[in-house]
Amino acid sequence: MATGILGWYYSAPLMHWLNRAGESRAWIESYGPWAPVAYISLYVTQIVAAPIPGNFMGILAGWLFGMFWGAVYSVVALTIGIAIAIS
Repeated sequence: MATGILGWYYSAPLMHWLNRAGESRAWIESYGPWAPVAYISLYVTQIVAAPIPGNFMGILAGWLFGMFWGAVYSVVALTIGIAIAIS
């Protein structure tokens, strides 16, 4: 129940962020060649800060980097995030 409440609490800012997808994409792409690192850092933060819903992160990766590279960056971020979370 607590997870549901926290998810509901944080859903409004995240939905606002998703509704402004063009700006989100521009923010990530503003890092230029470092955009994958910015995305991976954001995803790792989402994993470590558990109350932040992360279902949209994979979709965001596909939208930003394409299906193949989005999947690669997501797997890298998941691996790093899980390693940090369980250590």
